[in-house]
Amino acid sequence: MDLRGVFIMIELWKDIPNYKGRYQASNRGRIKSLGNNRTRKVKILKQFINTKGYYSLALWINGKPKQYRVHQLIAITFHNHKPDGSMKLQTDHKDGNKLNNKADNIHILTQLQHEQKNMIENMVRRLKPMS
Repeated sequence: MDLRGVFIMIELWKDIPNYKGRYQASNRGRIKSLGNNRTRKVKILKQFINTKGYYSLALWINGKPKQYRVHQLIAITFHNHKPDGSMKLQTDHKDGNKLNNKADNIHILTQLQHEQKNMIENMVRRLKPMS
C-alpha cells in the first residue's frame, strides 16, 4: 500500500479549564464528557448548529448547564484564551468556515484585526464572479 502523501491527524485530548476531570476538548474540535461520579461513562458530546451558524453545546456544572460555542472551548483549551466579556480579544476561524473547529484553525485576534479580516473577506466575496 502506497502511503505517500497520507496525513494522519492524531487526536489529542486536554482538560477544559474550569471543567477539569469532567470534560475534555480535542485538537480535532470534539468535546467529550468524562462521566459523572456515579457512572464515569466517557462519551463524545453531540454538537448542534446554533442560530449564528456555529457548533454549540452545553456543559454542566453543579447541576446547571452553560452554553458554549465549540470554537470558544477549543481556544480556551488549546490557545489559553481567557474570555473576559470585553470582546477585546476574539476567537476566529482562519479558513472562515464556522464549522471547522480544529485547534490549528482557531486563533485569537483583537477586535480590530477581526473587523479588518471580515471586511477583506466580504470585499473578496463581492468581487468573485457568480458561476
